[in-house]
Amino acid sequence: MACIRTWSFCYMCHYEFGQMYWLVIVKGLMWYLAM
Repeated sequence: MACIRTWSFCYMCHYEFGQMYWLVIVKGLMWYLAM
C-alpha cells in the first residue's frame, strides 16, 4: 500500500512538473515571437 501511495505521489509530482515545463516553453515561445 505504501509503495502504491509513493508511486501515486511521484506521478502527481511528475505531472505537475510536466505542466509547469510546458507553460514555461509556451511563454518562452510567445516572448520569442513578440521580439
